[in-house]
Amino acid sequence: GVDVEKIRTEHNEWLKNNLDASNRIFSKDEVMYILAKKNKQALRFAEVWTGKEAYLKCKGTGITMPLSHVNIFESSIANMEKSFLAGDYVITVCSEKTEEAIQLIQLSEADIVHMVLNMKADKMKRGKL
Repeated sequence: GVDVEKIRTEHNEWLKNNLDASNRIFSKDEVMYILAKKNKQALRFAEVWTGKEAYLKCKGTGITMPLSHVNIFESSIANMEKSFLAGDYVITVCSEKTEEAIQLIQLSEADIVHMVLNMKADKMKRGKL
């Protein structure tokens, strides 16, 4: 599972002003982590949120339980995830294949078009298109 979130400072205000609601979304560990460093709260909110989303996508279950029950700091989840900072965005990847290294590769639009055209040409050569 993969999730991407823009780092937004308005999430900090929402979290502080809606602690009751945040306790339905985040575990106590996650709330403490987000609020612990004032100058990093927006980044930490994005890290925790993308961690939850990536985990749920990886499991393929959707939101079938309260989000606060998904604690990204539990070792069974934390060992499956890797987060990256890309400009103003946090990208979290979650995989059950933890023995494989997760790497972030930045591609331009031209790179993607080139890859797609090459795959299409390869399929045409093999008569599968």
